[in-house]
Amino acid sequence: MSANMGIQSALRLLTYGSGKCDPEQAYAPHGYDLVTDTNSLDLTSNERVALIFRRHGELARTLRMPMLVGEWGAFYGNPAAAGAARFTVRQFDLLGCGDLYWAYRRELANSPLLRSLERPPT
Repeated sequence: MSANMGIQSALRLLTYGSGKCDPEQAYAPHGYDLVTDTNSLDLTSNERVALIFRRHGELARTLRMPMLVGEWGAFYGNPAAAGAARFTVRQFDLLGCGDLYWAYRRELANSPLLRSLERPPT
């Protein structure tokens, strides 16, 4: 949980009994700003979000693992979160990682928030 606040994780590679690393590993951290899923979205901090994902990216590089952010978001279609979502997606692009957005709901299809989650095809 503390790694979600930007504290470096002590996570290590999984190894077999022989000490050899399992080559099929990926790092899939979660990441949320402290005010996500609260009534205080106006206190969202891009600096906090950048720190959280920068630390996750550092660990992925240290472990030499691909990174897929396993969960982020939880804005529940709140249009006020569009800027925070755009910033977070940009962090993933900078890190070269994939992500799974939390809270895909029917109302998201008609929310300005959805545009923030879109990425151009590569």
